[in-house]
Amino acid sequence: MRRIQTLLLLIFAIGLSACTSVVVHSGAPEFASSIGEKTVTTDILLCRKDKIDSEQQGEIKNRALIANERDQCIEEFSQTLATLKNGTKVNILSIEEHKHLNLYKFEHWYYIGEVVVDGVNQKFYYYYALTITSPSKPERPEPLLWN
Repeated sequence: MRRIQTLLLLIFAIGLSACTSVVVHSGAPEFASSIGEKTVTTDILLCRKDKIDSEQQGEIKNRALIANERDQCIEEFSQTLATLKNGTKVNILSIEEHKHLNLYKFEHWYYIGEVVVDGVNQKFYYYYALTITSPSKPERPEPLLWN
């Protein structure tokens, strides 16, 4: 009986543990045109989130969101850093795939960029897609906010 309990506890612990890895796709041919200076095509809010969830982009706390006629970030963010107007130049640095494996396997895709706000270089991330099959490129990503 003790062995069965130990085995069940071990299976439960393995099931709850998770592994995460990051793959940078910036050098991949399918993303080559996505890197470098881009022009914003819609108004974007640059929102700061001081507390980062484990499934969100690493240590970069600034997230790019479509403004949708808002001038402030939604409540889950602690601060609105800036509104990037249509035509603003941003520099896209990389595309990252964050692979998560626990009870389920899934990947979060992010664009990592930077922009100068009030004379300060601010890094940001843009949530690009969620996939479950580890494709070389997401099939149904969110629309890009620049070109």
